[in-house]
Amino acid sequence: MFYITNFADAAVVLPLMLAVWAVGVWQRCVSIVSLWVACVGAVWLAVLCLKVVCLVTSASHTIGISSPSGHTASACVVYGGIAWLLGHRRAPILVWMTVFALTMTVGMSRIVVGAHNAAEVALGAIIGACGLAVLHLTGDTSPDMRPRPVIVAAVLVIALLHGTTLPIEKVMQRIVRTW
Repeated sequence: MFYITNFADAAVVLPLMLAVWAVGVWQRCVSIVSLWVACVGAVWLAVLCLKVVCLVTSASHTIGISSPSGHTASACVVYGGIAWLLGHRRAPILVWMTVFALTMTVGMSRIVVGAHNAAEVALGAIIGACGLAVLHLTGDTSPDMRPRPVIVAAVLVIALLHGTTLPIEKVMQRIVRTW
């Protein structure tokens, strides 16, 4: 299950986002790909803020959420955003089914590896879906990107970085504990 969960690690999704953004700029789809990057950034900021709130308050333990799943949120908004960029006009149902399957697969892997419980995964999925909904609602008139360059860039980034992890959560916990 670590194999699956690593697809949504920050060490993979951050460079993946930057590579897809660069391809979008190259394809002259700057406005839509920049909107997607903004949605991804907003989702990551929301997850970070909630993680900090959960770390500094004890109320989070009462409701069973000690840390929302950033991996699940990232899987939803990054991979879902890429699917949306490539096919929101051609096959919208396929895009949403792909997003759901990817998000649930990564979310389940987070539960299996013991990183999160179901409530934390659900919260991460909701946050990611909100970012994806903003993209869908505000960028609906934009054309689809040409898929081949995006897919090549994505496969290269994933092949090079899959299995690499960034200890963002551990660093964040150390910082919050020193307050």
